[in-house]
Amino acid sequence: MNGRIETLRKGIDGIDAQIVAMLSRRLEAAMLIGREKRIDGIPLRDVERENEVLESAGKSAARQGAISSGAVEGIFGNLIEESARAQEKSCIAVAFQGERGAFSEQAARATFKNCVPLAFRTFTEAFAAVENGDADVALLPVENSTEGPVGEVHDLLAQKNLAAIGEALLRVKHCLVAMPGTELNGITEVYSHPQALGQCSGFLKKELPHARTVPFYDTAGAARMIAAQEMEGAAAIASEGSAVAYGLEILRKGIEDSESNTTRFLALRKGTGKTQMEMGTALKTTDGKEAPQKTEDRLKTSIIFSASHTPSSLSHALEPFAKRSLNLTRIESRPSRRTPWEYVFFLDFEGTSQEGAGREAIEEMKRICRWLNVLGTYPKSRTVIGE
Repeated sequence: MNGRIETLRKGIDGIDAQIVAMLSRRLEAAMLIGREKRIDGIPLRDVERENEVLESAGKSAARQGAISSGAVEGIFGNLIEESARAQEKSCIAVAFQGERGAFSEQAARATFKNCVPLAFRTFTEAFAAVENGDADVALLPVENSTEGPVGEVHDLLAQKNLAAIGEALLRVKHCLVAMPGTELNGITEVYSHPQALGQCSGFLKKELPHARTVPFYDTAGAARMIAAQEMEGAAAIASEGSAVAYGLEILRKGIEDSESNTTRFLALRKGTGKTQMEMGTALKTTDGKEAPQKTEDRLKTSIIFSASHTPSSLSHALEPFAKRSLNLTRIESRPSRRTPWEYVFFLDFEGTSQEGAGREAIEEMKRICRWLNVLGTYPKSRTVIGE
């Protein structure tokens, strides 16, 4: 086959993928509009608005020249009907940190039914979106199996009043992506989130020892920047979805050092008044299996506490769990950011804070600790997304 034709077809494939992604985003926006209309008691169909959209699309096509106004109006007529159907659906707005194509977006789509992902540049902005009511829930990474805890998220959990309603486990498969036609030996800089750079440090040392690593606020954000600026000699460590979203070429797949590289996310909603059980209808059941009968086998509780500055204070704080044979699955410490050398502890245990041994242990801890906050009780994730 003519090599030029093959190259052009590949370009069309990339454009088609971006068109589909943009259509999906348009329908998600329609779902959010439908939700607002139902809240305000406004009819879902707005004929005047629909006619304006058709007219605007036709005029835009006339300016472009490559496609007729009639063809565009036909396409948009179908799109308007699809958007009307989308507005009838209930949805949940999920805040995540990063750009479109980020691993967090992948996790959000797999975790929530009728998910409309909302991208925010920082973790602070994602928290604020939930606090302000701009998002129903945030799905944020708390730890990685290779690089450990995400410190900034832990700090925000200690400062804010968001409740944990669920968790998600995502198998993180990193790709090296760059502008089409880029050769591996021509890469001089690699951009990505510090966690991703750490998770792929072995690959970078072996395959790109000459390249400078540049920390960036987000994996997908790095891919977006390279595409937007058409950066030659630069690559990003990001997801396969990021490459598709921004028209980049995947140079290598699966470059993470650990084959079991997994990130754990917490789903967080505003306040602590509602339990996970009241929010549970928004969470997907990914494996279709019935939950085990034992409470400790299906539920997990996350708490934050601060122990006093006395000998063995941490040991005393944990005794209530040992006495009741409650299994601790994680404990992390972070500086309190209030008093020098004061630490805040993050603890997860199997079971519930609402009854039985778990509730008793927490009540006893409250009498021992300087302060304690229950983030929430939620179902343990029994599947890993992406495996």
